[in-house]
Amino acid sequence: MSNYLNEQLSQALEQLLNEHQLSPAAEKLLPQARSTVRLSAIEPDLYEKVGNSRVGGYPDLPQAMEWPTESSGKLMTPLAQLNMADIAPACRQGWLPEAGMLYFFIGMDEAAANVEHRIIFVEYPQQLALRHPETATILEDIYETSFHPYKAAAFSAVELPNMPYVDYEVIDFEEGSTDRYFELAAEMQGDRTTHWGTMFGYPAGQHHDAEEEAALFILADKTTENDSEKAMKHLMDRLHGSRERAEAEIADMIMLLEIDSNELVGYQWQNAGVIHFFIRKEDLLARNFSRTYCSLYSS
Repeated sequence: MSNYLNEQLSQALEQLLNEHQLSPAAEKLLPQARSTVRLSAIEPDLYEKVGNSRVGGYPDLPQAMEWPTESSGKLMTPLAQLNMADIAPACRQGWLPEAGMLYFFIGMDEAAANVEHRIIFVEYPQQLALRHPETATILEDIYETSFHPYKAAAFSAVELPNMPYVDYEVIDFEEGSTDRYFELAAEMQGDRTTHWGTMFGYPAGQHHDAEEEAALFILADKTTENDSEKAMKHLMDRLHGSRERAEAEIADMIMLLEIDSNELVGYQWQNAGVIHFFIRKEDLLARNFSRTYCSLYSS
């Protein structure tokens, strides 16, 4: 997948690598850097404005829209609403619609794979109004708490491969180089206090096959718990035995959003983990958010 870095950004990243004495790895690292959208909580949202980008709290919904429920019938918990007019300008890839509202809801967060969720896109939002749930949503009920609303802002950013995705042979070229690499990668994440989400980056975790698991579930309705060999077999079975098509599907799987644990908002995904939402690039460009995958990673 192309990283969508222009010449100016590539030069700036190359300079950063040089400052951290990582120049010998630059040639291979630069093509692997990803252009991302970093999402920050900028100040508490007092619900004074309808339709702004928001994390936590309750959403502004169209009057006719029903509150999503999970299989048990309980109300899903809203995690974020993103106004594309605010968010899309920070997306260098041009993958996001220029207008409309994108909502993220989640059900029970106990499972690591195939977490119940809903992503809803409203292309022409009309008569939006703050909606409070009729009863406590599922995570509010489980944790006996509510989540604090914050206004959300989007910034263009660049991300290097993280721990499960980086090629250690590339960064481990002399004593201390691996440590310097991860110090730089951490610096590039910005203020971790206000940071709550990332779009289009590398998923946090222990394995480098998160996109593979997402492709497998979306296309074949299966999970393999990080068994790459089984995942590829199931994908190929679904795609008429074509390894080439299976690999293409994995390569085009996009991490639409990663939501971090965040003290400001009150999100705590098990042991300071993260929630991932994945979508096929083809579906994202078609504005089809009915085929997505959600997983949770916690150390």
